[in-house]
Amino acid sequence: MRPGRRRVIAAAGLRARLMAAPAGAWRVEYDHVGGSATTTWIGTNTCRFMFTPAAVNTVGSKVRATLRAGTLDLPITKAYVGIRAASGDPYDFATTPTPLTFNGGSAAATIPALTDLLSDEVDLPVGAGDGLVISIVVSGGRSWWQATAADGILATYKAGDDGATVDASGYPSATARYMVRKLEIFGVPE
Repeated sequence: MRPGRRRVIAAAGLRARLMAAPAGAWRVEYDHVGGSATTTWIGTNTCRFMFTPAAVNTVGSKVRATLRAGTLDLPITKAYVGIRAASGDPYDFATTPTPLTFNGGSAAATIPALTDLLSDEVDLPVGAGDGLVISIVVSGGRSWWQATAADGILATYKAGDDGATVDASGYPSATARYMVRKLEIFGVPE
């Protein structure tokens, strides 16, 4: 093969690799380092963490979250993430949510006391104007991390396993933020 021909083939291969690279980068939508370890409960509870459309500034294709435990280990039995419904309760999913996994694909995880756990990245198309909901089901008598409410970012919880319910009901008014310490979206700014 002629030397010039090798360069053409190599350049074509490089261009194909560059074109296959995904556009965007991991962008932090929410990152809160304050707060305190609080709230101990008995039994199974579902916490819904809600981001209004104004709180989401990235159009992207993947989502991941960092969760934090309180003063005791935090056993998560399952978690979900999805687009927030445009109408209805602020904690409702628009459609069936995507399972949020941990440690390479496990639905369940235990977060050691006072530490963080980064979820696996999951495919979830996030468009301009979308809000998000993260739903986390926990069990046992444990504590979680809590911070005061912020504009466009709230959490609420109730007893029972209501993690994947699209049109949920019975959650009290949201006044604080629980468990979710960071939210990242792979994409580009709006």
